[in-house]
Amino acid sequence: MTLGPLLVPHHPRIPAGSTPNRVTLTRVSRAVDAFAILLLAAAAFSFAFGVHALGDRQDFKAIYLLVIGGLSLRASTEILRPRGGSA
Repeated sequence: MTLGPLLVPHHPRIPAGSTPNRVTLTRVSRAVDAFAILLLAAAAFSFAFGVHALGDRQDFKAIYLLVIGGLSLRASTEILRPRGGSA
């Protein structure tokens, strides 16, 4: 006598095209978009502070901030770029 099936709770399966999956997908998509916008804002601030540091002749700080701005901008655009096989 095995107790395996008795210990596993029964969860009804939700069809692939049902409304709960679409709602979850929409929420995740909005969260990813918000994160991409946050990265874009971080890139803008980093570039602005990097240019300001260049004006103050703080070379190391300026290079650091400009690199961080570039990486944030690249990450933001990679997140928002549509994928070819997602349709």
